[in-house]
Amino acid sequence: MNVKAFPWIIWYLWKSGNGLIFERRHYSSVSVLLKAKEEANVWFELNVLGNEGTQTSLTTLQNSPSWTRPPSGYLKCNIGVSWINNQDLCGVGWILRDDKGTTILHSRRAFSNVESQNAAELMAMQWAV
Repeated sequence: MNVKAFPWIIWYLWKSGNGLIFERRHYSSVSVLLKAKEEANVWFELNVLGNEGTQTSLTTLQNSPSWTRPPSGYLKCNIGVSWINNQDLCGVGWILRDDKGTTILHSRRAFSNVESQNAAELMAMQWAV
């Protein structure tokens, strides 16, 4: 598994621990790692490295994969980031949905003094969690 998937591994370990504690659901380590790897792959496909400081076009959004539902009983949080290189600003949004696609929670905000796309993405993930 790629080192870049580390945040997703931590996230799904935490979620499976909460599932065990609060819902008495047991998830195998293999299923947790597979889900983390799947989510990391989707994120990296949609956020191709080397696009720092560029805006996503409507055509790109229309051709991107559609939302896929999480397994039954799970929630899924999608995070989006827009960073503008010459202004050191970024916009962040997240949405939490259940396995039926129903929105549970969502939020958005802006950050200033953000030096890179990577820093913006890290801030977004930290803020969303």
